[in-house]
This record gives sequence, structure tokens and C-alpha cells, in this order.
Amino acid sequence: MNYDSLRSPYEDDLHGQCPRKRLKGEHGTETESERLLQEMLTKQLDTRFSVKHLSEQQKHFTAAGNYVELPVAGARSLDEYKAVDSREQEIQVLLKCGLTNDEIELYLQSKDSAMVKQKHPLMDPVMLDSRLKHIESKVKNGQKFIENACLDQLKSEEHFAYLGIDGAGTSSLETITCTESSSSQTALPKDPMSHIAEFLQRLMERVMSRRRKKRQTEPEHCLSHTNEDEKQAPDKSSECAEGKRRPDPTIYHAVVPLPEDEITAERLGLDEIKKLPRFHDYSPGCESQVLYLKNLHHKTDIRELMALFCRFDEEACPVKYRLLSGKLRGQAFITLPNVQAAKKAL
Repeated sequence: MNYDSLRSPYEDDLHGQCPRKRLKGEHGTETESERLLQEMLTKQLDTRFSVKHLSEQQKHFTAAGNYVELPVAGARSLDEYKAVDSREQEIQVLLKCGLTNDEIELYLQSKDSAMVKQKHPLMDPVMLDSRLKHIESKVKNGQKFIENACLDQLKSEEHFAYLGIDGAGTSSLETITCTESSSSQTALPKDPMSHIAEFLQRLMERVMSRRRKKRQTEPEHCLSHTNEDEKQAPDKSSECAEGKRRPDPTIYHAVVPLPEDEITAERLGLDEIKKLPRFHDYSPGCESQVLYLKNLHHKTDIRELMALFCRFDEEACPVKYRLLSGKLRGQAFITLPNVQAAKKAL
């Protein structure tokens, strides 16, 4: 018999090497554990998230529990085992209601008045009755809280199932409103996600108040668009051909403007720019209210441009932003209210 032909299927073809690791199941299918690990790895590596995405995620909190062995030993009948099991289940429910071990023991003993008198012969009956009433009120409140939590969970599951079935037919505003209403019902006081909406509202109020003060101190007049602006502005027909517009990220994210002194400290003059070898032939070009930006980082977001140029916003003529993508990534067009503002921004 040739023993060389009897080789293990896990043995590598080359001698002296470790057997190859199997990433799939026996028949080439992905196992459940591998799928869960792949989902966890993908979720950890994904850095594209927003406040809207986090607020729409379902939050499941599992209460901590302890395994309690049944106090049963020896030969027992089925009825005795069921009685012990039902007692342990009742104790677990009382623990969820917030009762301590002493209160649970007293509450179970109160069902039999003779047992209470036997266990607590020296306790004042008035104090005993008041303590039992307090325990009963805690049990009622705990049961109501558990029922409300179950109802809220069912409502949230129905809401997310509805969004998954008919998500394309509803508008983004309706989706946000439904999500906020469902999350407010199940909001937890210690959960940081419950305070994001309040934080954003306060931040936006602070930013808008600063803008109003700046407009009152430095009044500017908006000029009408000229033919030169129409020539230099990018063609909007290509924008319509792309299909539906992407959602504005500023709806869900607060944009904080950069301070004026920080921008002045980091700004380079014309002579300093020409000293750089890459921009030795730099020219500002003709004066216009449209600024052309290039050589931007490929991960530059429109919110970063807004933080830089939002100080030139006006009520009648806000600053318009267009960040190019695809093969034109790294370029942007900023349309300011007038030529003076564009010259100051440059």
C-alpha cells in the first residue's frame, strides 16, 4: 500500500509549510460567525456617519441578569417543580420593578398573614402596613414602566419596518419628523444621543445671533448678477443631468465660522505665494464675485468651505457653493454677494 497517497485534506501540498487557513465553511459557504465578524469589521472601519444616521439607528439595551439555580434537590414531582419555577419567575419580575431582596421576601410573605405574624412577631403592625403599601406602590409603578417600555419597543419596530418598506415614497422631512417623534418617546436621560438636538439648536442660535450683530455693524448691499458672472459661473445643465440633488449636509450638521484673526494669521500674501516653486506664476485674475478654488484635498467637505466663507453671507444674497466631484475633484466655485466681498475673501 502506498501511504503517500493517504494525505489529510488539511495538509498543504508543499512540505515544510503550515496548512492553509480555511475562510469559508466546509462547502465553500460563509458561516454565521464569519458573517458577524465581517459586519463588525465593516462597521468599525466605516467613518462616513452623520447625526441623522446615528439618530435613526435603533437602540437596544439588555438589562443585566444573574443565573439563579433553582433550590430543588432530590426527587421532586412535576407540580413542585412548577411551583418553584413560578416563584423564581415572580422574583425576577419584582427585581425588575426595583425591589430589594428584603422587600421581595416581605412582599411574598404578605400573601399569607399568618406567616407574616410568625416571621415578624415584634414588628409594629402600623409600620408593617405602611411598608407593605410602599412595596405595593413600587410594584405597580414598575409593572406600568415595563408595559410602557414594551409598547414603545413595538411602536419603534413598526415604525422602522414601515420606513424600510415605503422609504422611497416618503419625503426626507416626513422621515426626519417620524424619526424624531419615535426617538423622543424612547429617549433615555443618560444617553448622549438624546441631547444632540438640543445642543444643535443652541449652537445654531448662537451662530445666527453673531451673524445678525455682524450685519448690523457692517451693512452691505447686494449687487445684481452681471453678464460676466453668467459667463464665469459653471453650467447648471450638467447639474440637472446628474438626477436628484444630494441632501444638503448643513441641515443635519452645525457649521461654525472660523474666527477672523485665525484666517488673517494663516493667510499668505501675493508675494509669499509666488515664492513657492509650484505657484511662481500665480495671478489673481480679473475681479469678479465668483472665486475659483483648486488643489483642494480630495476629502474636503462643503461644510469646511462654509466655515471659511459664511461670514460674507447676506440675507438677500447668501454665498453659493459648488464643490466638483468625479474627475474634477479638488475644485470648487464660490459665488459671493458682490465684487468687494470676493476681493476681501481672496
